[in-house]
Amino acid sequence: MGRKTKADGPHNNAEKMRADGMPVGVPFGPDNPPRGRPKGSRHKLSEDFIKAMAEDFENHGKDAIVKMREDRPGDYIRVIASLMPKEATLTINQFDELTDEQLYARFSALKDEIATYLPDTGGSGDGGRNQKKTKH
Repeated sequence: MGRKTKADGPHNNAEKMRADGMPVGVPFGPDNPPRGRPKGSRHKLSEDFIKAMAEDFENHGKDAIVKMREDRPGDYIRVIASLMPKEATLTINQFDELTDEQLYARFSALKDEIATYLPDTGGSGDGGRNQKKTKH
């Protein structure tokens, strides 16, 4: 028994036969129906599973969350972390999104608010730093 060569076996897929006697590479047809799960069955299974989970959560979800938080706080935090987005965009400076007009309006309002706590400076705008000292 020697090694098989191309001359010993079929030269293309049309000459090869599957275990059920059908030639390899023949397209699906009346004599060669497709195999595997029925079309849409996986989707149906997923749909049924999600529906059942939603119904169960509606009936018992809140109680289950409370029980998990009390009995297994580590798993509770892990679930929360798994629900967080993988990437988060943080806005450090709340003023980045404001227009110049909006910034000026905020500045003016803040300046007016602060002015109520400062001594009267006579309108010099220096906060009273260059006010002449007087004896009383």
